[in-house]
Amino acid sequence: MGPFRLAIIAGLIYLIYRLLTRPEKGRNHVAGRQGQNMDDLLVEDPVCHTYVPQKDSECLKSHGKTYYFCSQECRQKFKDNNP
Repeated sequence: MGPFRLAIIAGLIYLIYRLLTRPEKGRNHVAGRQGQNMDDLLVEDPVCHTYVPQKDSECLKSHGKTYYFCSQECRQKFKDNNP
């Protein structure tokens, strides 16, 4: 068996290995954002309009909608202005 044939076989084995060990798409699936991890999702604070990672944000559910804030102070301002 020549070196060229060995290189082709090794390449095919590698490709099969990569296909079989590929991570599942959408494991951390967010509705409507396929393939994007929850850790990577940025949300806008409705008070100061800064963007923060959703996992690090302060959360408030009001009137059937979820709002995300960069801090407890912004969350409290929102609650005070939107009863």
